[in-house]
Amino acid sequence: MSAATLRQAKAMGGVGSILVLLSFVPFVGFLFGLAGLVMVLLAVKRISEAVSDREIFRNVLMAVILQIVGSAISVFVVIGSFFAFVGSQVAMAPFGPSFDGFGGPGILGAGAVMAVLGSLLAGLIAM
Repeated sequence: MSAATLRQAKAMGGVGSILVLLSFVPFVGFLFGLAGLVMVLLAVKRISEAVSDREIFRNVLMAVILQIVGSAISVFVVIGSFFAFVGSQVAMAPFGPSFDGFGGPGILGAGAVMAVLGSLLAGLIAM
């Protein structure tokens, strides 16, 4: 492959990276992020073909797949902890206010704060 191909791949990867950074734009950010991710993957594929090392593309593809799986696990853990927290509050409602973990009576059930913080930490570790 020629230097022009590497230059094109570099430009495509740069534009893709900028699009990934724009994924926080409301409403259309998801589309920007997805398009940017595809452009970066295509750029890495071209570069790996240009230097005749297919392992580069395989490693990047594996990293993207693991990031998606880790994000999904994290979302499920956080949603599960939220529903467990809400369920514990509904179950404790008939008994009135209880110790909230911060030194006095409050609206949270016993240990609810630590349970939510622990499950959020588990979600971050999974991510």
